[in-house]
Amino acid sequence: MRGVVAKKSSNSCLPGRSGSWIKLKCLLRQEFVIGGFTDPQGSRSGIGAVLLGYHEKGKFIHCGKVGTGFEVHTLAMMRTRLVRIKQIANPFDGGVPLEGKGVHWVKSDDRGRNRFCRMDSG
Repeated sequence: MRGVVAKKSSNSCLPGRSGSWIKLKCLLRQEFVIGGFTDPQGSRSGIGAVLLGYHEKGKFIHCGKVGTGFEVHTLAMMRTRLVRIKQIANPFDGGVPLEGKGVHWVKSDDRGRNRFCRMDSG
């Protein structure tokens, strides 16, 4: 389910569009750990995206990346903080589809909450 349409109970139910109806998007929320980041591309500064994972049964599992929704000053602050905890080794168990130039690994216990509509398998 992507969302729900709702209205105030005090408003009457009339056909057509009106300000009485609102769309509520269904969002999931999960706490993730940052395991790395990518370099920015084009005119973007700071970082491109953070690489996220979660702990399950003693393993650190990669689950995706997030690169949108950050303000410019937040990207710069995140890069400064993440560069201080960089490491050579990939922290994720089982590998990550992103490897190579422009990918940086970090030793982190930093957690962040992320809201999303769904988790894709690939």
